[in-house]
Amino acid sequence: MYEKEKQSLIDCALELKRCRLITLCGGNVCVRLADGNIAVTPSGLDYEVMTADDICIVDSRGKRVEGHRRPTSDLDAILAKGYTPVLPRELAAGDALPEKPILITFDDGYRSNYDLVYPILREYGVKACISIIVLMPDLPTDNFCTWNQLREMTASGLVEIGSHSYRLHNLGGDGGNFESGGANGVERRPNESDTDFQTRVLDDIQLSHDRIAEELGGVTCFAYPFGCSDPDAKTLVDLSLIHI
Repeated sequence: MYEKEKQSLIDCALELKRCRLITLCGGNVCVRLADGNIAVTPSGLDYEVMTADDICIVDSRGKRVEGHRRPTSDLDAILAKGYTPVLPRELAAGDALPEKPILITFDDGYRSNYDLVYPILREYGVKACISIIVLMPDLPTDNFCTWNQLREMTASGLVEIGSHSYRLHNLGGDGGNFESGGANGVERRPNESDTDFQTRVLDDIQLSHDRIAEELGGVTCFAYPFGCSDPDAKTLVDLSLIHI
């Protein structure tokens, strides 16, 4: 099954490797299929010799449903190389770090972070930062983490919650639909006045920080929406924060 999708996945992985966007044995390259299953590259096999028969099919919980090889695990590879996941607050505090520190980060705060990622973090005992679109737990919506779930993960000591803005992702209605022609995150719009920029962007960042502080006790990490930054926005992203 999925022969066309499997070959497309291999072709994509080869192109990523050619562009030097992935290393080791290629990292984890996967695609969600129409039926909800996931096609994922196997562990420890170079893409140059990989065939469609080598691709693994797993369900949404990571259980293998097709294929004879073990699915790639980035986390296993990272730990095997001697890296130690740390949290942004550890960097901000200036504490002594392990020899090979690494940040594991997730953006947006989708429900899968709680349903799928958090159990894996607990199983391995590793740390990660989740930068949330703060509007979403304030609604809340079924596809994003609730404040109670975020609170539970924070209390474990394994997860730190960062800001990914309050609603600077071109969000339309409260359902989270994207508007065409919206501003890209904190970037200043053409001809946008200082007052309008302050209202739209800087106040949004401040609100996101305030809400996380109210619910979870503080924030030391801000992930720029779409990876776009602006010099004026940086004045509010406090120097004590880690920017990712």
